[in-house]
Amino acid sequence: MIPQIGLYKGEEAIVFESETLMVKIIPGWGAKIASIVFKPQSHELLWQKEGTVYQKSSYGGNYVEAECSGFDDMFPSINRCYYQDYPWAGAEIPDHGEVWSLPWKYEIDKDRVTFSVHGIRLPYTLQKTIFVKNNTICIAYSASNHSPFDMDTIWAAHPLFNASPGMEFVVPAVMNTIVNAYAGAVISEYGKLYDFPIIEDRTGGCINIAVMPEEGTTCYAKYYFAGRVTEGWCLLYDKMRNLNIGFSFPKEAVPYLGMWMHAGGMLEGHYNIAPEPATGAMDGIDLARAWGTMGELKAFGTNKWFLNISVREGEKAAGLHENGDFI
Repeated sequence: MIPQIGLYKGEEAIVFESETLMVKIIPGWGAKIASIVFKPQSHELLWQKEGTVYQKSSYGGNYVEAECSGFDDMFPSINRCYYQDYPWAGAEIPDHGEVWSLPWKYEIDKDRVTFSVHGIRLPYTLQKTIFVKNNTICIAYSASNHSPFDMDTIWAAHPLFNASPGMEFVVPAVMNTIVNAYAGAVISEYGKLYDFPIIEDRTGGCINIAVMPEEGTTCYAKYYFAGRVTEGWCLLYDKMRNLNIGFSFPKEAVPYLGMWMHAGGMLEGHYNIAPEPATGAMDGIDLARAWGTMGELKAFGTNKWFLNISVREGEKAAGLHENGDFI
């Protein structure tokens, strides 16, 4: 399958299409994966912002006020923060990182496309090569440090998926403790450990944090699984559509797993869920250092990792293999 040039909301898009999936990527705006359509159900998997015109942003702008949708890469931080150490001490890293608001170069090579972008505040290159194989989107990443100094960085996936009531977030059974990363409507205390999936919420009641509530419920949360992942996979199961959306990644290179969920109460009209495999945890490079969860990019070094996103109809899967095949 040869990728084609198309449009998404009037912007140039790289379009992949297989028998199962149609995928649109916007190189001019963060190389965002803007759309993933599961063709057997004609179902858009990714959260879409209303309107037919792409909401552009200046570099370092407000992420939520821009085209807050689809799947963006967050790098070299998640939260807005200031770099702490020489030689970049005081450099401001924008909200959701730098790369989502930058244009990426791209090169088509037969059945795949390589996208790349250079850092503004820090001297790095982030690159990803994407191809679509049947029901799986395969993404190979690399981050290169062009300086003689070690660099603190976090990469995290930020794929906002359309949610449905009762949608389940499934992880390996031994991953049963989470740490709260945002003082939200359900989990109130930043940094507190909770059992997963049944937690005590801020009212003293119990809630299954692995199951998506009804749209319009005052429920939003961001958390990480405590410590490093034991296996490199997770999945969403949409029981209303009998649909699995799975993620596989190398647990050594991508050792942390976060989750953002929003049913209502913070962002008007948003009903989405985002599993976030990450190279560091707790959202900011300053916070990650304090928590001992930093992802480091060595002087003149290159880090490599991958992310596979697979989609399959049928009963809830038991997990995924590293290549993205469901178990």
